[in-house]
Amino acid sequence: MRLPQLVADGMVLQRDAKVKIWGWADASEKITVNFQHKTYRTVTDESGSWKIALQPMKAGGRILWKSPVIIVLLSGTF
Repeated sequence: MRLPQLVADGMVLQRDAKVKIWGWADASEKITVNFQHKTYRTVTDESGSWKIALQPMKAGGRILWKSPVIIVLLSGTF
């Protein structure tokens, strides 16, 4: 799986709006994104592109600095 440079450690997500996460992998590959206790799934198209829209989130405020938000991205057969 490849991700655009924008999707990286330290990225900032827009609050109160759907956030699109995208990337590339082999054609017809399963993609899973785990974020904020929710799981999002998709399959890459024939060119290997994929995208997922994360549901809107409230602002995290200072809590984010004490416990970082983690996005887990998985690809392949699992």
